Amino acid sequence: MAFFINSSQSSGERGTAGSERSGSNDESIAEGAMDEEEDRSGKAAAGRTPDEFMKEAILMNSIHKRSQANVCVYLILRRKDQILFSLRQNTGYCDGYYGLVAGHVDVGESAAQAMIREANEEAGMDLTIDQLKPVHIMHRVSNRVNVDIFYECDAYQGHIANQEPDKCGALTFFPLSALPPNCIDYVLQAIHAAHRGCFFSEVGWS
Repeated sequence: MAFFINSSQSSGERGTAGSERSGSNDESIAEGAMDEEEDRSGKAAAGRTPDEFMKEAILMNSIHKRSQANVCVYLILRRKDQILFSLRQNTGYCDGYYGLVAGHVDVGESAAQAMIREANEEAGMDLTIDQLKPVHIMHRVSNRVNVDIFYECDAYQGHIANQEPDKCGALTFFPLSALPPNCIDYVLQAIHAAHRGCFFSEVGWS
């Protein structure tokens, strides 16, 4: 079984929210560093000013800064040899291109719960966790960091219907051997990777 692929593409600008917040945290970071130093030694290290503590604390914080990734879920709904695609419109992102029924994981819900919710909101399907099989995870950089989880499904309750016609031009099944040319690139990569049995990939990292 194939396990790992790496694909590079250009990444966008980073957001500024973190840098806008960092100034307000400098003082508390420095104070925390000083408190920790005092806890270890019983007194502040001789000859080190609060400014020096702050600079050191900010440096250590930047070195060990953790990724703030967006978690997204995608449904590879199969009907025999066909896959359900959604034609995007009026979203401001990849409009005119085919993607999958998909969405973001909200606070307080699991990835599978988010997939069930999105399938119902976008296509009118009722799914259960047992009907979802995770088949590919993609760690991807665009203008942000994403963890994309792709679920395969071949059974559902209800009837497929376009529930968001303002955002979706059509819901259409295409055979895997004849997918439309205007598919979103990374979605197409993930579908082919899952078909090969490749469970993990990275896209956009240099």
